[in-house]
Amino acid sequence: MIIAKEVNKMIKMKSVRVNFSNGDSLVTSIDGTDSEIRDYYIGQIFNLGHPDSQDKMVRCDSIEFCHQI
Repeated sequence: MIIAKEVNKMIKMKSVRVNFSNGDSLVTSIDGTDSEIRDYYIGQIFNLGHPDSQDKMVRCDSIEFCHQI
């Protein structure tokens, strides 16, 4: 049986604003330590293209931690 404390730990995620080199940004939720989250995003290339159009490959320049959800 899962107790409430374990459930809260399992679903506790952090909300981050991800800022890209082309000026775009997005807000998303991710689980991990602050360091793990920075390592996942900063300096990495992401495809921000729409499925019906061409790829738009952009680098993450920075992230900002928002309110935890």
